Amino acid sequence: MRPQTKQLISQGVLVCPSSKQRLQLADDGRSLLTADRKKTYPVIDGVPVLTDSYDEFRRQSGDMLRTDARKRSSVEGGGLIARLERYARRGYEGEDFHKAYESVFPSSDSGRTWVNIGGGQKRKSHQLNLNIVIFGSVDVIGDAQKLPFGDETVDAVCCEALLEHLPCPQEAVLEMRRILKPGGKVFASTPFMQNYHGYPGHYQNFTHQGHRLLFEAAGFRVLACGTGVGPVYTILTLNALFIKEFFPRPLSSWLSRLFRYATAPLRRLDRRLASHPSSYLLASTTYLTAVK
Repeated sequence: MRPQTKQLISQGVLVCPSSKQRLQLADDGRSLLTADRKKTYPVIDGVPVLTDSYDEFRRQSGDMLRTDARKRSSVEGGGLIARLERYARRGYEGEDFHKAYESVFPSSDSGRTWVNIGGGQKRKSHQLNLNIVIFGSVDVIGDAQKLPFGDETVDAVCCEALLEHLPCPQEAVLEMRRILKPGGKVFASTPFMQNYHGYPGHYQNFTHQGHRLLFEAAGFRVLACGTGVGPVYTILTLNALFIKEFFPRPLSSWLSRLFRYATAPLRRLDRRLASHPSSYLLASTTYLTAVK
């Protein structure tokens, strides 16, 4: 178990998601116990599994994890194809997006408890990554709709590419507010004009207005809201997917790949277009910052 995770247990930040009782490490180091010792949660490969739905989540996410592994292998290494893939997959967020993120997670501040709900592939800043399955840099396994954190124990929350995958996103946003300290902030980024992508399901996307309404209904005060990744990314990725899925096979995959490589330089335009007054009409993602 990572030292940071052990520290959060000792501080009472990690709790039973049902009873909210504090957890303690069992003598064998392979499980966590509630204070009344009536509930036990396993520790797998050093990662606390703080949900009763882990096996179901893992089963539902099996195809996604295999696809993710294939995608990562295709972009790793120094070959020409790998370099092209890395370049073609990149999205360019607007300046306002980066300013909003930095306002919640300043690079100079590392002494607070920051949680990335749905994080796992890469570690951002000093955030604790929570996901529903073990992969990448996951620190804790848990359900976003039943977070395993104590009331008012977290300073800031990051939530990127998560809400679209939840059957009840309003429950997750209420949970974010519960675990945040007074004055704590949240940064959220969610797809709007994106294709279906399951992890393990895909239930809804959000306009900038829908994003704002979701958090305001949970009692947050919205500080900023707008377009994350702009219209160029939307048009190019949807066209590439159309070619891949609906053009004659077996040429469709190669034609889609060539289209992505040839048009990748155009994505840089989103750095400016994300701040265009009409960018929300074709935004690939929307972002939001809010305070409790």
